[in-house]
Amino acid sequence: MTQTPPNIPDMEIKKRYKDCAIQAPPYPSAATTLSQFLDILSTLITGEEAYWFRGHASINYRLVPSALRYNKRDQRNSAISGIREVQQVLSYKLPRPPAPTERLNWLQIAQHYGFPTRLLDWTQNPVVALYFACCHNPDKDGLVVVMRPLELNAEVNPNNPRLFNYEQDRDLIDKYIDLDGVESRRRNKRTIAVVPSWDHERIYLQQGFFTLHGSKQFEIDSSQVSSLTYIPVPQEAKARMIKELSRVGMGEMFVYPEPEHACNYLRQKKGLI
Repeated sequence: MTQTPPNIPDMEIKKRYKDCAIQAPPYPSAATTLSQFLDILSTLITGEEAYWFRGHASINYRLVPSALRYNKRDQRNSAISGIREVQQVLSYKLPRPPAPTERLNWLQIAQHYGFPTRLLDWTQNPVVALYFACCHNPDKDGLVVVMRPLELNAEVNPNNPRLFNYEQDRDLIDKYIDLDGVESRRRNKRTIAVVPSWDHERIYLQQGFFTLHGSKQFEIDSSQVSSLTYIPVPQEAKARMIKELSRVGMGEMFVYPEPEHACNYLRQKKGLI
């Protein structure tokens, strides 16, 4: 039997999302089906400039990278300095480890394996973001964040706004990697948008990109990116969305290419939960 999409009035959505952690104006209507989500995107995305997306399975999640979410400065500094230990340990475990000087590669590897960093994951594929908004926390309202990343970099390089990459912008990016866990509005390192440096299948499949967060303000909000907004994805819509995404080939086996995720996807597909 086809599941009927929930009909949630806009005023109800506004009430439920009033305490959302994302400091930006929401889209006024919720997405409760895949087609509705794509229709909303068509009104938000204009022109030729790139847009990035991020799926949150809960409205309580903030746009702050994992190393900078700790309340105590000592914990933030411990996470940031811990990259050196990650590099020492994984140099012996990875089949082809990057050179010690490839610092952005090591930051991405640490992020990939779950160690906290000052990187925040984004995707250029809005459907990937929608999957992440729906695949966890079925009893919580979710959302998909939308922004134009070049707005961030235009503040740093106004004469030539572009996405930064390690090949051309190593000196700039290394200065961010050297930052400590102190946040101060007087310090001048703003969050920037960077192209991945480490070539990995998961990043490729998820069309992944990163924001690298500086010292001026840990959290991204609409004061830094005027295009920043989010599309509400209410909890009642998540199960239906997952089924619709599966029909178009978007699921755990796609976004996570590792064998254990493929087996978990096939187990769920056969109802062997």
